[in-house]
Amino acid sequence: MHADDQVGEGVPAELAAFLRNAVDGRPVKIVPSVCGCDGGVFFLLVNASGAERECSVCGSRAFLADSEECWNEESWEDDEPGGDAAA
Repeated sequence: MHADDQVGEGVPAELAAFLRNAVDGRPVKIVPSVCGCDGGVFFLLVNASGAERECSVCGSRAFLADSEECWNEESWEDDEPGGDAAA
């Protein structure tokens, strides 16, 4: 972990390690995610352009970190994001 990393209480160590490896050495702040419906389990859509979460309870979607700024229609079509369930 980078000396400036911040990992919130309740974040699984495996998820923190995965996200840490995805940012090429930059400091990160990782906190638990909760949907507006109070759901806390998500499917993650990740590609080279960014990441988005989809609530497993209500299906609502939200971009993670600065992914919305990087998102464009072509990047999702070309990269075909994969899905992983995360708690």
